[in-house]
Amino acid sequence: MSYTISEHEGINLGGLHQILWIFTDDVLNYTFHRNSLLYIVNLKPGRSWNYLYTTPETIRIDADEKITPGGVSYSYIVKALVPRDRSNVELLLHQLVERPLIIKALDHNGVTRIFGFPDNPMKKSSKLLKPKEYESYNGYEISFHGEFPYPAGYALTMQNVIPIGWDPGGGASPL
Repeated sequence: MSYTISEHEGINLGGLHQILWIFTDDVLNYTFHRNSLLYIVNLKPGRSWNYLYTTPETIRIDADEKITPGGVSYSYIVKALVPRDRSNVELLLHQLVERPLIIKALDHNGVTRIFGFPDNPMKKSSKLLKPKEYESYNGYEISFHGEFPYPAGYALTMQNVIPIGWDPGGGASPL
């Protein structure tokens, strides 16, 4: 086994472009392969991932790796801005309070990461940003946060087929 991180080949576009979410109750079953970080989520019949519209270029992921007395801990925060103070957004955010969630984030390189597990989910927090100045941002800052014993998984999707032996940090490109 090699522990070398090779030079990245190909494009490396910055930025995330989409957040999807589900309640953990929507999961039929899942498989997380710790040796490859491959994460496969199967949803219950009639369930699907929910799209979260965000202001373009505002999605970000903050990740922190910590050594604790109990072992390594991976903390993730997925943040985004949702424009305009609207009743339907406020209602949905209220429905997400204290509900266990799984978050899927897609980047411009075609990489899909999944954050949270049915037995160790992400949680949502939000705040309304409505400053006095009319040229300022009007809307919600939404954060999904969770702490896990393993790094967030890489999703196997039809748009992002991960070849066998693919190294998530390496130069392999999606098929």
